[in-house]
Amino acid sequence: MALRKWLECLDYLAKPDPVKCPNNNYCQRKFGGLNRKYHLKNHLLKECGVIINCQICSKQFGHLKSLRYHMGVAHLTIL
Repeated sequence: MALRKWLECLDYLAKPDPVKCPNNNYCQRKFGGLNRKYHLKNHLLKECGVIINCQICSKQFGHLKSLRYHMGVAHLTIL
């Protein structure tokens, strides 16, 4: 749930330079430069330890790519 909240306000989060990861309890990474929004988004999706739940079966994943694969194989749904 927190991941969706952060991704929805990604434009706002990526305005300052450097950008800090909003997950203060887990990491203190910073991203700067022209591609800071891209790097922050990838960090939140792949590295930050954010758990993504399948909305159909509640299985948990650490990567959005894993959830997409699961949806295609287990539920025959394309995200």
